[in-house]
Amino acid sequence: MKRISIVGLCVVSVFAFSLVGIVSAASATEIDPAPERGVCKAAAGQGVFSDSTCEDEEAKAGKGKEFVWVPSKEAAFTSTTGADTLKSFTPEGVELPAVECKKSKGKGKRNATTSHSVVTFEECSSAGEKCTGGAKAKVGQIVTFELEGTLGIVKDGVTDEDIVGEDLAGTGPGGLSSEFKCGANEIKTKGSVIGIATPGETKASTTSKLTFAATGKAQEPESFEGGPKDTLQAEINGLGGGTFPFASVEITEAKVKGESAELREGPGPAAPPSPHWYKEGVVLPEANEAGGLKVKTGTGNGTFTILDSTAAKESKCKMEDTGKIWNPAGGGPGEGTIESAKFTNCQSQFCAPAEKPELKALNLPWKLIMQPGNPPLVEVKKMELGLICTIGGVQKQSNYKPIPGMPIKLSIANGIGKGEHACTEPNHTTQLRFKLTIDVLEEPIRPSTGGLEGDDCIWGEAAEEKITVNSP
Repeated sequence: MKRISIVGLCVVSVFAFSLVGIVSAASATEIDPAPERGVCKAAAGQGVFSDSTCEDEEAKAGKGKEFVWVPSKEAAFTSTTGADTLKSFTPEGVELPAVECKKSKGKGKRNATTSHSVVTFEECSSAGEKCTGGAKAKVGQIVTFELEGTLGIVKDGVTDEDIVGEDLAGTGPGGLSSEFKCGANEIKTKGSVIGIATPGETKASTTSKLTFAATGKAQEPESFEGGPKDTLQAEINGLGGGTFPFASVEITEAKVKGESAELREGPGPAAPPSPHWYKEGVVLPEANEAGGLKVKTGTGNGTFTILDSTAAKESKCKMEDTGKIWNPAGGGPGEGTIESAKFTNCQSQFCAPAEKPELKALNLPWKLIMQPGNPPLVEVKKMELGLICTIGGVQKQSNYKPIPGMPIKLSIANGIGKGEHACTEPNHTTQLRFKLTIDVLEEPIRPSTGGLEGDDCIWGEAAEEKITVNSP
């Protein structure tokens, strides 16, 4: 096992531009084992390493010479930066006026391999105009969407040594990491950016740095080892029609404070086991669709919500579905179908006050396929929705559908949930959590990029059997 460097967790110092990058980096073929945060601790009689840096594997080395590596548990952290610069370029390579902020502060949580954070940039401007945007932003502030970070390996171009980096991704609608205005100019950012962690080869510390550098219009680095290119893109005043054609780079240095940790190269994550459906604590037998268990789903105390990232509007409905679930013959992740979906008590800001809103499920049945993860995911195939606004017998309908190349994936949680995320019955415990992006809302209502949010509780149809994923 090889210790690499001490990163203080991620980067909250970045302008928060990314989502696609974290997905692509995580799915890329890893050349070297992925790094993780943690500490090397003495463990008499249980040690795996004979040195306090957990580099030499030699168990039972004697008193005072036995150590174990303990991956970091989730803990809070903060970050600050000085000056931060976002540069964007036209497709022809012409540099546009930069967005410059004098400082930033951020906070979030991190564990051994990932992080979640929100950053507030302050005293921001571009070409003499103040820049403002994000939740509860004051004039001159840019508040990012929540950022997700993941660790990876970058090869030093000179020494060919392993260097630890962190790739940041935004979780806003459509993968946005920030959205703001500088005067009359509206700017949106997404993509990915990697920062380099320092110092390296150092014992655990509560502080670290993450540096974002660029030469011209090229971010340094642009990818993890063996991974695809992960860079930033911007959309300015909608000139790219949603294609984000303006290449962008981030330049800043983040100072991060959190629980004491160092980074080392781990053995690489083992392939996670295939998730399966369980009924009342017993794994469902292998079957095909015809032999699947009939189930129902519903939104419990919450709602199924469609969000409009362009006009800040939303539609909310209660939802009930019917379908089947099964574990496929021959092994593999659990599967299922949604055969019917009924939406009631709909309210929509897309429709005029006098119009009656209605949401319809299109292109049924929708296919469900589980994917390993923590939590596991369910990919929904063929999902489409129709929003109808009716007045005096006259209907206007617009349809939502998946963005090409961005499959709809829902996280799974075993548990009844709390508050607006709570299921309404004790056995309605497994939730399919919607938080995803869907494609342009077609005319005639209005074009926009949308997102879905909500919790869909699931139970057996025959006797309201308790359904869970993996072992309960």
